[in-house]
Amino acid sequence: MNWLTRLKKIENAPTTTLQNLQKEDSGAFVGFVGTPPAPFQNSTCEIAALPDAFPAPANDAALTPMTTDEERMIRAWLAHIEETDADAIAQLLNDCQLDATARAYFIGQAGTVPGIARTDTDTARLILFTDRGLNLDDAEAMTDRLALRDSQHDERRACIECLHLSGTTTARRCHQWRMIGVKGPSIPADLVTILQRCAGFTHKLKETA
Repeated sequence: MNWLTRLKKIENAPTTTLQNLQKEDSGAFVGFVGTPPAPFQNSTCEIAALPDAFPAPANDAALTPMTTDEERMIRAWLAHIEETDADAIAQLLNDCQLDATARAYFIGQAGTVPGIARTDTDTARLILFTDRGLNLDDAEAMTDRLALRDSQHDERRACIECLHLSGTTTARRCHQWRMIGVKGPSIPADLVTILQRCAGFTHKLKETA
């Protein structure tokens, strides 16, 4: 039984009873030996005292749409556990869109895996890259690429994170062009997100390495 099936069984079970527990774990739970104590005779014995696996959200009406970053974290966690079933992934993301408690649970699971949760550096990079004209998806992808680079101690850098980059998305300029020995300040648009070694590089952010 995979994780999604287990979750659905937990969420959809109408009542937890001793009989249900015996049916669910018939291979391991052998039931009572002899006559059960009087309070349990002729009773379904609802286990109301046990906490629910996913308690109901306090206020579903206040649920906000799932953010791009939240979805990215959940998808990254699913990739981490090697879940590849497209229908199961779509169902889980839909559940997280509609259920605050399920969303919090899976984001919490993602947060336990190193590299998935956003750091302050990741957030600062996202802000910088979107300010410099990248759309959110491209900024997310670039941030993830740099996080991987940092974890691998790769010394290459990208113009998009450099202090000396200026201009617009269609007219990028490098203020260190003389130092690095190129013919002029103009930079091809597709060059700014390519990892490379550059003698003129200075971090735009105070410390990201």
